Amino acid sequence: MPSHSELIAPDQDLVADRASYLVLQIGIPAQVRILKGHNADGRMRTRQLTASHIRRINFILQDLGVTVERLTVTFGTNCSPHYVFSFPFHKRRDEDALRLAEAFGYGFAIASGPVFSTEYPLVLRLPSELVGRRSVAAKTLLDIKRSRFGEERYPRFPRLEDFTSLVTVDYWHELAWRIARITFRHDRMFEATRFLQRSYECFYVFPGGIDDVVYDDAPPQSAVVRSRYEDALQNAFKAVEAIIGDPPKDDRRLLEKLRLIGIDALEPVGYRVKEPIADVIRSMCAARDKKSAHGSTRDRLIKPNELLEFQACAAVLVLAGLESNGVSFGSR
Repeated sequence: MPSHSELIAPDQDLVADRASYLVLQIGIPAQVRILKGHNADGRMRTRQLTASHIRRINFILQDLGVTVERLTVTFGTNCSPHYVFSFPFHKRRDEDALRLAEAFGYGFAIASGPVFSTEYPLVLRLPSELVGRRSVAAKTLLDIKRSRFGEERYPRFPRLEDFTSLVTVDYWHELAWRIARITFRHDRMFEATRFLQRSYECFYVFPGGIDDVVYDDAPPQSAVVRSRYEDALQNAFKAVEAIIGDPPKDDRRLLEKLRLIGIDALEPVGYRVKEPIADVIRSMCAARDKKSAHGSTRDRLIKPNELLEFQACAAVLVLAGLESNGVSFGSR
């Protein structure tokens, strides 16, 4: 099977029919920016902001040969603007499309936190007759999907709610596309963002709640929550491994690995207690071995405040890895 880097260039052996791909769950942010005052002025300004946002996304993705447009999905009296992307010449490239949509979804979680579930479908192929349309009914898309039953594999069949797209601030969307531009072609960074996103799905503290969790050292009593904490720790450490490999036992080698991605291993990190990041990685490795990696371990109680610190350490490494591979985080 060809690698993803080989799939980026158009190939004569690809299926010849035209297709575009609709991103589910995440909508276009400028659509909700309606100015106060006259409705006509608000609608005009909304269209201008949307067009400007789409131009910026196309600029970000231009070296992939991917073009992005807007498609409004309607259901009843509601409508939801979505990203629709296409590969050169509208070639049908289902595997690449899923890869790009997943890369965007993982990038979105890195930018904003786990605000939607990547266990649900992230992309829907549009047939050639819908390419270039400005709007389409959700029922039409669901009927198309039903007609392909058994042809494509997804975690589950799309629901109407998947067309009610999440709409947030421009910065998160654009940062997610910048991350996707890199991780689409970079397997190691793709895996790092995937692992960190999965860790966030199991445990995540939004910025407003950090001060409370920093002092929460009471392990969860629920077995279900304990399992989620173990999964969160395991995946956060896998994100670290995706960036630097298995942390070397030799401190000098660990410091060198961190230096290569632009991190000072002695730089203090953390919320409650500041420690050198190399020491946090060592602590994280020990906690993973003792509390989440082995079923025979008896003391598996992970505290919320230590999990918060370990996730923050993993995030620092993933962001540094992305920056070292050309992701520009810019300014908010």
